[in-house]
Amino acid sequence: MLRRLLAVTLLLLTTLPAWATTDASDRLHAMRSHGFLLVANVLVYFNYHDSASTFSPEVREAYRAHLAGLGRLAGEAPATPGLGEAVQGLQEALAQLEKQPEDAAGQYARWINPLLRAHGELEKAAAAAYGGTGAGDSPAGRLQQQSLDLSRLLLLYETQAFTNLGIFAVDFHEDSFREIDQRVAARHAALLEELPDAGAALGKVWTDYNFIRPHLLDSGKGVASRSAVRYLGKGIERLDQLALARR
Repeated sequence: MLRRLLAVTLLLLTTLPAWATTDASDRLHAMRSHGFLLVANVLVYFNYHDSASTFSPEVREAYRAHLAGLGRLAGEAPATPGLGEAVQGLQEALAQLEKQPEDAAGQYARWINPLLRAHGELEKAAAAAYGGTGAGDSPAGRLQQQSLDLSRLLLLYETQAFTNLGIFAVDFHEDSFREIDQRVAARHAALLEELPDAGAALGKVWTDYNFIRPHLLDSGKGVASRSAVRYLGKGIERLDQLALARR
């Protein structure tokens, strides 16, 4: 029981960021982070190739926490075309997915695709609205871009466990992992120079990223779905908190 409580606590630390802000760009970015982490945790939960995580109660609690966070933020965010509809689509798609029997692994893609499609709509709407705020060209904005690139890598990695899944929230091609990885590395170096006082926190993000990086760049390294969502999730959380501190 104690081990399970500790595990839940660890997951919630990386699934419930304290995005207490009135800034529209931060709320929109929070929705994007919640969206990616929601979908990533759903993919971990239904990944029958990783028996350590399949149907894990802790992972289910994590994705439900992200869904709740999205619902809350959708009600607080400024009126944005398509945003509320996308959140509703996520809620409905997840409800249908959770109704499927656990022994129907071969059919999961059929029910996961509507969730991914709704997430793509959420990301499209939130990205367009965020771009209109002009917040991207700032230290906080660059931290949030780093967070989003970790989110993109996480989503791409978790989808690899399935066949016949569509990728709607990220422009995907055969070099996507390496291109995003190169952006992450270059931006990390630039952020260290721009924000020397954040060096320790950025160093922790980089350490966590390097732990899972070999699996992202080499599919032959074996399944690490739970580790990916844990370590990249921690990086996303730290970067988002750093960004809030710069407002």
